[in-house]
Amino acid sequence: MNTTSRIRTVNGMRYKGIVFDKDGTLLDFERCWLPVARHALMTLLDKLGLPSELLPDLLAAGGIHGETYDIDGVFCYGTGAMMIDVIIRWLEAHGVKDDRNKLAGLIMRITDASYVYGEMKPDCENIVGVFERLRGMGLRIALATSDNRAGAMKCLETFGIARFFDEIYCDDGVHSKPDPYFMRVFCGKYVFDACEVVMVGDTPSDASFAKNSGAAMVAVAKNEHNTAILAPVSDAVIHDISQIFTFLD
Repeated sequence: MNTTSRIRTVNGMRYKGIVFDKDGTLLDFERCWLPVARHALMTLLDKLGLPSELLPDLLAAGGIHGETYDIDGVFCYGTGAMMIDVIIRWLEAHGVKDDRNKLAGLIMRITDASYVYGEMKPDCENIVGVFERLRGMGLRIALATSDNRAGAMKCLETFGIARFFDEIYCDDGVHSKPDPYFMRVFCGKYVFDACEVVMVGDTPSDASFAKNSGAAMVAVAKNEHNTAILAPVSDAVIHDISQIFTFLD
């Protein structure tokens, strides 16, 4: 499958900044988050006395179907608060009427304990080399993720790429993608226009973030289905971030 095509430049202008999503873009989503989600939600059902046979339905409520996931599902693109809300609404529909704050606390504790079941692996080979090359091009580099700061830093430090990032923007409970707030902060700090920035992500939410900001969008898609979703809303589609240089050189 050839999923590469050239990004459109604006009046021949070269890009000055690049913003990356984390999960599914830098981090292999399937190897990390699918086992975490399965273990956490299976544990949650057990704690609440619900049958394990309901697990596939609960996973599907967030966009996970067996070994596959929806890139527009809340478990893929959402903040922690959004995921918890989906889970609680599902529980309420299945007869669990406990206090929402109590359920939210339980979900967070179970999820924290389930992180050990995920494998934190980069989504492309030689990810350090990719960022060394980006830094050598003089680009300002940022992260914009719906994860919290602790989770984001653990990922970047594990991959050995934290030192390459000028800015790290995480869910702060107020601003999160596709709200363009973080892009505006990034552009304001380094005094360039959003059209001089490339957003690299793997979900329609990332594409909306780029559009809302006025930035170019490069989508990361692993299969034909995701390519079909992302291509109409992106300037280009690539298989992994190592292919970004086709467009930046």
